[in-house]
Amino acid sequence: MLADGPAGDSWKAFREDLRALHEAAGSPTWDTVATWSGVARATAHSYFKDSDKRVGNGSWASVGKVIDGLIRYADRSGTRSAVSEVQRDIRGWDGRWTRLDGPGQAPAVRGAPRGVGMLGGWDGAGLVALSADVSAQFAHWAANHPHLDRLAAIIAQTGELGYPREAADLAGKLVARTVEATDERHPASLAARHAHSYWTGQAGDPRRALEMTDVLRQECEQYLGAGHTLTLLARLRAAAWQQSVGLVAESRRAYAELARMNPAPDQQFVLLARLGRAEGLGMAGEPAEAADQLSPLLPDLDRTFGAHHPVTVRARITHANCTLKAGHQRAAYELLKSLSDSVAGHLDRAHPVTLLLRAYTVFSGWHVEPLSTTLHQARELHEEAGSLLGNDHPLTLTTQNLLGIALYDVDRVQAKTVMTDVHKSLERVLGPENPSTLNAAHNLATAIHTVDGAEAALPHYRTTHDARQRVLGPDHPDTLHTANNVAKAIHTVDGAKAALPHYRTTHDARQRVLGPDHPDTLRTAHNLAAAIHTVDGAKAALPYYRTTHAARQRVLGPDHPDTLRTASNLAAAIHMVDGAEAALDLYRATHAAQERVLGPDHPDTQRTAGNLARAVRWLSQQDPLQ
Repeated sequence: MLADGPAGDSWKAFREDLRALHEAAGSPTWDTVATWSGVARATAHSYFKDSDKRVGNGSWASVGKVIDGLIRYADRSGTRSAVSEVQRDIRGWDGRWTRLDGPGQAPAVRGAPRGVGMLGGWDGAGLVALSADVSAQFAHWAANHPHLDRLAAIIAQTGELGYPREAADLAGKLVARTVEATDERHPASLAARHAHSYWTGQAGDPRRALEMTDVLRQECEQYLGAGHTLTLLARLRAAAWQQSVGLVAESRRAYAELARMNPAPDQQFVLLARLGRAEGLGMAGEPAEAADQLSPLLPDLDRTFGAHHPVTVRARITHANCTLKAGHQRAAYELLKSLSDSVAGHLDRAHPVTLLLRAYTVFSGWHVEPLSTTLHQARELHEEAGSLLGNDHPLTLTTQNLLGIALYDVDRVQAKTVMTDVHKSLERVLGPENPSTLNAAHNLATAIHTVDGAEAALPHYRTTHDARQRVLGPDHPDTLHTANNVAKAIHTVDGAKAALPHYRTTHDARQRVLGPDHPDTLRTAHNLAAAIHTVDGAKAALPYYRTTHAARQRVLGPDHPDTLRTASNLAAAIHMVDGAEAALDLYRATHAAQERVLGPDHPDTQRTAGNLARAVRWLSQQDPLQ
């Protein structure tokens, strides 16, 4: 095997070389591979099958873990010498996998785990690579053009004040005036086009921004050279726009190419590319892997930008958020509180990154602090953001969206009122099809669902789903999140039979896009099993329940409320298929865990308690000694 892959390389050849590594490592069992890699046995085994299909579900992270696990196993089991240096080259494997994962392959893993069930996310701020340094586009600005200088400054201020559409309109005028004053090849004209494409995307048209940036990248490279600041900025922003519209595989490759520049024309762009790549892993449902990549990156950012530079602070926020998504809520909260203390006095209180840090701190506190504390902090943050930035600033509206989520577990009627206001404001400020507006529309539909019922929410879900399909694409994780809620609402309104095809379509898409073990995929798998149970009976649903329960135990843990909900349904299906006695142990274990985790009065606990009581009563009636 060559680290770079042979000429005419293929996934079939990649799999052959994986099998050769497995053999060199002593052919460990698949249980052993799973233990050493941390990747599920069946998933790891699938990478070694003789096939020409892509290895993995679109994410290098799990493939890399399997390769690394085999190498470490060989080192510990006495077969170290049998594994060649080329086989040990993780970077070589990574590069080869990335090249094979090129145009024409299946979609990559996308999206990120949700912590709030049917609700969508709350973070309306831009991607790190886009928000890192807006002024970079004016680094090669024209001299001796005072009017254009003033217009450029006005555009930056207009955007910072929260008016991206107005900034985009002004940037279009700046492009025309600059071309007149210089020519279309002049760095100033290209810098103006950077501003135009950037604010076009921030105003709610990321697809158009990506098209503009791709053309701009080609022309910057042609006129200025591959190593010029504006060329590198175009490459970096193109990768970020790809990520924002759901083209995560393409974004991952673009970031990887920037991060591997050797020699690097500009070290700052390499670091930003590494940061974007790590953030992409977090979006792709690999928060632990993202945190692992961020840990060695953070000291480099400290040295290059400074510990309190907005780029560095944003990277530490991302690191803490990945820690949160990996299930370490308390650790994430402590990281963010410590970062807040460190930043105090260095960044202005009204700086967007400062407010973003406080918002993340409130959100992480929502997982570990009393609801009353989180609600108080969310109200305080929203009021302060409004006084500092104005009520219509997108970041102020982000904090209002966070307030609505904090209210959701306390007063859902009030949460619906707040979410209605957020959605109306975002429609007015950013436009009806801006991704942030659609996120608020999704949350509002969910609030309507819980307050007014599924029938009232269904048209809102459908409108949002149609818009997300147009803006983000049918396979974007946010589009699929709304699709799942559409199916749930149809289930309630029109019955399980009407919902079943929607569940199947969404489950198939989530498996393809996110992978079979992603929490969102498992949520749809649970709903699909329940619909099959109703339509086709318990026997047909039983294998779906078993598969989903095993996956949720592995991914979420045995005591997670979602795992226990599937366990309760699995017990009920076993009861109907194999009898009460076969289900009794699972009923008892699930009920005990739900009492411990959720409390005796929780609806899930009470439902399992009722099923358990019926099973015990039926068995007692069958016992001739009773």
